[in-house]
Amino acid sequence: MTQVATPETVFGEFDGRELVWPGGSCRVFRRQDQFWIDMDDPDEALTGEKRRIERPVVMVTGSHHMQVYWYPIGKERSLGQVPVVYLKTERKWIPRNAAFMMPPDMGSFPETSRWNATCLWCHTTQGRTRPVNGFNGPLQLTGMDSQAAEFGIACEACHGPGERHVRYQTGKLPERTSDPIVDPESISHQRSSQICGQCHGLTVSHSRKHLEMEAMDGSSYRPGDELSVSRWVVRYDQQTKQHLEEFGAGIAMLTDSFWTDGMVRVSGREFTGLMETRCYTEGQMSCLSCHTMHPPEDSTRPLNEWADDQLKEGMDQDKACLQCHQEPDYTSRNHTHHGSQSTGSRCYNCHSPHTAFGLLKAIRSHQVSSPTVAESTMTGRPNACNLCHLDKTLQWTADQLKSWYAIESPPLDDEQRTISAAVLWAIRGDAGQRALAAWHMGWRPAQQVSGTAWMAPFLGNLLADPYAAVRFVAYRSLRGLPRYQSLDYDFVGSADTWPEAVKRVSEIWEEQLQERAVFSRELLMTPNGRLDGAIFERLKKMRDDTPIHLAE
Repeated sequence: MTQVATPETVFGEFDGRELVWPGGSCRVFRRQDQFWIDMDDPDEALTGEKRRIERPVVMVTGSHHMQVYWYPIGKERSLGQVPVVYLKTERKWIPRNAAFMMPPDMGSFPETSRWNATCLWCHTTQGRTRPVNGFNGPLQLTGMDSQAAEFGIACEACHGPGERHVRYQTGKLPERTSDPIVDPESISHQRSSQICGQCHGLTVSHSRKHLEMEAMDGSSYRPGDELSVSRWVVRYDQQTKQHLEEFGAGIAMLTDSFWTDGMVRVSGREFTGLMETRCYTEGQMSCLSCHTMHPPEDSTRPLNEWADDQLKEGMDQDKACLQCHQEPDYTSRNHTHHGSQSTGSRCYNCHSPHTAFGLLKAIRSHQVSSPTVAESTMTGRPNACNLCHLDKTLQWTADQLKSWYAIESPPLDDEQRTISAAVLWAIRGDAGQRALAAWHMGWRPAQQVSGTAWMAPFLGNLLADPYAAVRFVAYRSLRGLPRYQSLDYDFVGSADTWPEAVKRVSEIWEEQLQERAVFSRELLMTPNGRLDGAIFERLKKMRDDTPIHLAE
């Protein structure tokens, strides 16, 4: 949500505190009803001028999980982004870069005019960048006369321009026999979903000329149109790769958004996943199959809870799938191989697992699929079975899938056959895999199935992870375990303090030794309930340090 910064819309604590992090500092404060930031000029890298600046906060984005703040840079309507964001639930300020999955050596970079050039396309209705001096110089410093029909996603974003609708309703379009306004529920499921896809999908301009035209006049897409006419709809394929290279955008959009088999791995791209789903390509599934943009009148959920996912009533259960897939074929034990009340019998836990990441949490995939071990060995993407059965190996999953569905197992190495898949992802996986493993250790269904008494050493190890996002997720999951709620740790503090937190986790773990049962070797536990340090350290040396940047 995009809003003018007021005491009613700002939930960050502008209380005069000085915020310090490696490489920067700022002070957030208020002057009566206005919010201010005092900081080093973020544009030093662009201007070469080092100075301290004081700016008013004039706009905010975000209302559910975190809030981002914007200030005028003093050139036309160009905005700069405050270098810290505020986490709502944790009531904590963090450096902007720590709020995203990005390599620690990627460094900080100025976000001057990012709002004008990028964010307003999906955080306003009919936004227009409008650089005042054209497109030849660096857009960060040229100044932009940006405009929008409305802040946030308003009626016309989904229903189309409203002028003719008003004229029709007031009798000023006698030649019309029907209201020209677009009703997303009355058009094809593809066109309806593309309305959401204009923002919740990966798209780029068709050409440089097209980009410049849109920047000045706004998007030519209108609800109900075919989206691909006005935007290049990105897929993980050779044609898109070639277009991105010709366009000068490079292929980072693909590597920063997809698993290597083309499934989306980052939040905010739900339509991109949906459009690859057979339920969409061969059936009638659309975004509106599960979601609604208006809270149901008979909803039993509080409004702020509904606004977090905008689900229709009952669509957080099997009802979402049973609209098409009939009972009892898809709800019986013959199909799910789990008890009817088990979380393993919930359709979406198997077919839409949490394999995307964003907003510092795991997100459900919107590309409906069936779990396989091959997806984990070939792409690195955790499969649904092992995201619930965190204590089981890939071999165990392969055996179950072969027994139940005659799915042959791919080749597995010794560790994949003998060590829990979640343990392997948490220790030797890439940053994205480590974050997903850590998040699922805090996920209640997985905890109920796998137990929690074994998790602390693996989460503790991640408190010293090089990625801030991984550290945050691990700490949040760890604090959900008994005896770790009061652990003193700052995931954006000095790296010198992290080993002490890891040590404290180990101490608490040792104190619980008498309470633990004997664990299997799958969890690297020795018969006396202690961690097998030799294997643990060997796996740590195998950690995949491939740079991971997930472009939310």
